[in-house]
Amino acid sequence: MLNLIPEPRIIEKQEGCLELKEPCTIVLDEGVSDSLPAKLVASCLRETSGIEMSIVSEAHDADLDVRAIVFGYARAGTLADQLLRENRVARKPELGKEGYIVHVNNTSAVVAANTETGLFYGAQTLIQLVHSSPSAIPALTIWDWPLMEIRGVSDDISRGQVSNLENFTKIIHILAS
Repeated sequence: MLNLIPEPRIIEKQEGCLELKEPCTIVLDEGVSDSLPAKLVASCLRETSGIEMSIVSEAHDADLDVRAIVFGYARAGTLADQLLRENRVARKPELGKEGYIVHVNNTSAVVAANTETGLFYGAQTLIQLVHSSPSAIPALTIWDWPLMEIRGVSDDISRGQVSNLENFTKIIHILAS
């Protein structure tokens, strides 16, 4: 059972897994300018599995000959779209601005979204999968999108301990994940 928070809208499990071992490369697909999601995944893999990953901004055939994690936009003509189509993974119109697809098979993982926000949320799901199984991510496909566009948290500081900047920063990082 996968313990993912929030629980994704659709999860399809497949046979196999992506073994987390070197060599492994993170590929930023064409047009992806924000490397934060990739850096978060690389940091997680370094901490949990001891894997040092290189992050490349353009895919070459050599990058895909080893295990690869691809971050890309879910639109025609991208490497992410090509990999999703090769694996018969459908794009869903419900993804909107914040939704994402995470597809994992025996050789690669693809995080695809319509925007950088979606890539960030997809990376958070991939990180949770790594934490739940540090040696191998199960083969699966996840489609997820938020129920509400605007979400928030209220922190009542009028009773009890008042948070300081360090606590607020920690809370923001937890809520973002």
